[in-house]
Amino acid sequence: MSHAETEHYIELESGEEVAVTITWDVENQESSSYYGSQYVTEKWIEAEPLSAILTFETGTTEHVEYSPKYEPKGEAQKVLNNALIDGTIYFDESTMKYDY
Repeated sequence: MSHAETEHYIELESGEEVAVTITWDVENQESSSYYGSQYVTEKWIEAEPLSAILTFETGTTEHVEYSPKYEPKGEAQKVLNNALIDGTIYFDESTMKYDY
């Protein structure tokens, strides 16, 4: 298990753009099996968001800690949560800022 940070942007209904840094819990997964007469290995990454920092155009920030009972409080948190649920924002290695 490792952690990685990615950077994204979301847009609020007002048109304000919010910078988002998400810390993910990342695990490399692997499964091997026979496909016909060949032994094939499939690899993929599973990632779950742990926390996020939202930075508004005014310079203020909000910190979000994800947990099983997380309920978004403000508009930006709701927009981010919806983007994670609908797949608009997802873990993509090309958006990685840090890997630790």
